[in-house]
Amino acid sequence: MDKKGIEITFNWIFVIIAGSVLLMFFLFFAWKQIGLFNKLGINEVVSTLNNEIDSFSIGISLNKVVELPKGVDIEFKCGEVLFKGARKDTLHLIYADGNFREKFNLWTNAWIFPFKIDNLYYATNLNNKFYIIGNENFFFNIPDKFPKSNSLNQEIKKNDIIIDFGNSNLQARFRENKVLVIDNSRNMITFYPENKKEEFYGEEMIYGAMFSSYEEYSCLKKKALERLEIISNLYKKKAGLLKLNSKCNFLYNEMEKTLDLFKREPLKYKEVMKEQNDNIKRSGCTSVF
Repeated sequence: MDKKGIEITFNWIFVIIAGSVLLMFFLFFAWKQIGLFNKLGINEVVSTLNNEIDSFSIGISLNKVVELPKGVDIEFKCGEVLFKGARKDTLHLIYADGNFREKFNLWTNAWIFPFKIDNLYYATNLNNKFYIIGNENFFFNIPDKFPKSNSLNQEIKKNDIIIDFGNSNLQARFRENKVLVIDNSRNMITFYPENKKEEFYGEEMIYGAMFSSYEEYSCLKKKALERLEIISNLYKKKAGLLKLNSKCNFLYNEMEKTLDLFKREPLKYKEVMKEQNDNIKRSGCTSVF
């Protein structure tokens, strides 16, 4: 090959290498831009959702239909929102299962155990139906906006959810459905078909189990208990301030001790703490909560 031919070959090799480098640069830049657009998108989506949530978070029990922007398809994961491959924490305890688009039902309840800890939120698609068996009060506490029934004398669809307060072995009859067996005596929920158990701390958390999978409930329970600990610490500090120069000094001391125990074993010390708080009020002193 003559010198001119070598130069031409070298030039082509250089062009190919340079072109490959430029292509890699533009692909990397495009990938970064896509990631940036996703982050901007998730920020806007979460901001919109938080505005919807904040508009009724001060209520004890409120519900509404949330309309999503056209083309928005989201998923909730342990309080986070997933959108276009990005995720962001809402800083709210939102119980939900599956994808949401266009419209969905959103309900909030104040979680009081025995004092208000936070608001819990429940999201579900408009067509999900709930069958509550064996607890009329629980049935009527669920807003009428949610499709519900207190009997099984009708066709049960695959996505319908059954909540059994009577331990009627409904999980054996409806093997393709999500079935929750509630044991109030032990504060225990059994999730079927997983056949896995989790404790609950108040009726508000049973609602959470209705609207979420076992994995979601378990994850949100941990976050809920973290918030319980934070609020308990605040009330402990309040008791410490109230006891200064108070005739109820001894009662406030006992409350401080119980609040420490309550953080570790909420079910065991909830009623003890309520009784102590009532004793403080009966003694003519300012209650802790």
